[in-house]
Amino acid sequence: MKMSNLLRVSRVKVYEAFANIGFVLLFPGFVLYHDLVARQVLPRILGGFFSWVSLILVAGLAVPSMNRLAIAAIRGDNFSRLLIALYCYLLLVIFWHWSFIFSEVQAATVYQAANSLLAWIALTSVGLWISLYNKWIRNVIWLSFLASTALLLLYVLTTGSVMYFAASFSGVEGIASYQGYARTALIGLLFLVAISKTGLQRISVYLGGFFILFLLGARSELLSFLVAVPIYFAIASRRSPRIIMIIIISAFALTAVVSSNWDWFILSRQSQVLNLHESTSWRARQDLLAEAWQIVLDSPVLGDFGGHVRFDESTGAYAHNILSGWVSYGFLGFILILSISIWATAGSGFLLFRESTSDNDISFAFLLNATTLLLLLVSKSIFWVVPGLAWGFYFAASTKLMRKRRYL
Repeated sequence: MKMSNLLRVSRVKVYEAFANIGFVLLFPGFVLYHDLVARQVLPRILGGFFSWVSLILVAGLAVPSMNRLAIAAIRGDNFSRLLIALYCYLLLVIFWHWSFIFSEVQAATVYQAANSLLAWIALTSVGLWISLYNKWIRNVIWLSFLASTALLLLYVLTTGSVMYFAASFSGVEGIASYQGYARTALIGLLFLVAISKTGLQRISVYLGGFFILFLLGARSELLSFLVAVPIYFAIASRRSPRIIMIIIISAFALTAVVSSNWDWFILSRQSQVLNLHESTSWRARQDLLAEAWQIVLDSPVLGDFGGHVRFDESTGAYAHNILSGWVSYGFLGFILILSISIWATAGSGFLLFRESTSDNDISFAFLLNATTLLLLLVSKSIFWVVPGLAWGFYFAASTKLMRKRRYL
């Protein structure tokens, strides 16, 4: 092998190792850090943890990642072109408003948008280089799943509570909310569904995932997980009796668990989905959605960067769906985000249908992108960080498979 090829292989191995470590830190590591801080085992020296890790990942992987996308774009890959166009456009919008900050509202919005873009680029880079076939990553995710299930079960038995809230363990400020915990759980569960080899493993992950996300109080993550996984099996099955049987057994088992614990279920936050009109959070979200539509109608082309902050003087007062992208980044930003999400979901779904569950990369790409698209449509704003991982991983998995199978 030529020296230049050896150096290239060595660089790729370094990028993969960096991405693998970053993935573990951003997901299982994130929960471990916040749990230890909440229990006052560790000081809160790294703040929220996620941003610092993202910054390190951007410093180490952004250049080779953007170079990889740029090479693909030059060679005619339209998905990479869209992704580059989106990130350049978002960077331009943020820089423009940063250069002309006239109020605290604009400053807060610039910080929020820049932080989310940093996380998107970091996670896209992780998605481009991570290896699902790395044994130690698989072991870490399996271990975190088993540990989470056991610890949450112990928590329920000892406290009788139907929702786990880490911040309740101490008066320490800045502990991640249930949504931060749910993000880690959801990504780990989708990872395990993708790499599971037996029907028993898949059913165990599905039921265990229901229990974990239920205890975390994450309604949207729970429902998206319960919907995306059967869709994944339906596409991958290609009329396979074994996989169809997994779907049926999982559905019956889940129904039996819920019905046998109905009194417990009614006391939980999750039961509010049965009567959304009585949910205060649902009513608040409807008000935010109405305000977002009004902003879009008033300024359909450019949107209103910072409009969600002016509405309620809070960076959290955005529409809890992809419409928030139209408000903050105008029609072009909205259509780019929506197009990339649909492309990645449909593309991975097509490849999944051809490959079934034999390709772990395509399986994870579909599960990740289908869940991301579903959540962006119904409950997550464009400040949610997971889309970056989903898009980066789809690009890497699809180009790898198409090169291998010579679809192109």
